[in-house]
Amino acid sequence: MKTLTVLCLAAFTLLSLLSCSIHKIRQQSIYLNEAAEIKGKVKVASSSHGTAIALLFRKESDNILSLSNQFTLSGNGEYIFHTPAGEYVVAAFLDSSGDGEYQEGEHATYQGIENGEPLFIKVGEKSSITVKTLAIEKAIANKGKYTITLNPSKRNQNIGQLASLENQIFSDKFASMGLWRPIDFITQVGGGLYLLDHYDAKKTPILFVHGMNGSARNWSYIIQELDTKRFQPFVLYYPSGVRLDMVSDYIVKAINTLYAKYRFEKFYIVAHSMGGLVSRSFIMKHYQSKHPAKIKLFVTINSPMLGMSSANMGVLFSPIVVPSWRDIASQSKFIKRIHEWQWPKEIPYHLIFSYRSGKGDDGVVPLESQIPIKLQLEATRIYGFNASHTKLLHEKRLMSQIEKILNDTRSKDDLAVSEPRSILD
Repeated sequence: MKTLTVLCLAAFTLLSLLSCSIHKIRQQSIYLNEAAEIKGKVKVASSSHGTAIALLFRKESDNILSLSNQFTLSGNGEYIFHTPAGEYVVAAFLDSSGDGEYQEGEHATYQGIENGEPLFIKVGEKSSITVKTLAIEKAIANKGKYTITLNPSKRNQNIGQLASLENQIFSDKFASMGLWRPIDFITQVGGGLYLLDHYDAKKTPILFVHGMNGSARNWSYIIQELDTKRFQPFVLYYPSGVRLDMVSDYIVKAINTLYAKYRFEKFYIVAHSMGGLVSRSFIMKHYQSKHPAKIKLFVTINSPMLGMSSANMGVLFSPIVVPSWRDIASQSKFIKRIHEWQWPKEIPYHLIFSYRSGKGDDGVVPLESQIPIKLQLEATRIYGFNASHTKLLHEKRLMSQIEKILNDTRSKDDLAVSEPRSILD
């Protein structure tokens, strides 16, 4: 990750290297900034087992709807879609088969989005979604009024997929595309939440979240040194140019999807740089939803938790405004919102920062943004290293400290589970 000031001043050079016009990048930024949110809630009015999944259909014409996105629900049953302007229908079904796809006979419902009322999935009512094999081919409603077409998202397909960090999708080329041309990234790469090995219920999942202009490959050294007999890495890969709420909402959906499949009781989160902001936003949403999978550890490394004044300058003066700059800017609505939320005492928070000798930053993020007093009061422990922003991730002394944090947390969790409960509990 480079400083946003440098990114702004070097914009034209970078654009040339990316072989992309200023106009195209600007158009993608406008598209993302104008994206709308569709929010709602699904309530399962039955005792049937299964996970509820919300589906978003875009009306393409008078008689054609296309499936544009889906959202696995958990906790309080809320869903959120980020989408361009248009006319939509929201449907939901109870995935009793557990395969993540609608099967004929599973309880389902639908509605438009105009009234804002919750969708109720009820037992005993005829399913209102008709399917054939993997394709929805008939009406959501009105006995065949609409023809349904599928437009599967790579982001949905990549949730829980196996991947190697050597895969070219994690290259600097695609990471840079995610910053400057996030729509192209979504179309060509997709991003996702990947597993690096087959899921093992005996291990504690750790979600690793990279920062701006980064990829899952930034974690290569730490994951290489990780005790994979006790811990299982999940790696998030996202276009770092999009609005940060889009990323944290995606993590909500991805964790819900993985939980529906694996039913893990707990997981940890380790985040670098801007990933700390994304992760705090996710933790807030996850916690408020009363999700059954508990976050038992949060670690931030070199994160600009109070934002960056250089991002403010980029928003004001750069010929191209990357959407994520609007959120990482100091005093942004995003920054204010995630700090107005009070950190839960039951989630241990370990704050890692770094600095350069004689300097007030790590080469990217000022110390005042890495360790503001509010976070110092929230943190379980604070650790400082004399190192630069990105090189710290490749240093043995950082890995030694992270290893100790992980082992201590896991041991406490194991002890809490094994302790006998009293009759009064």
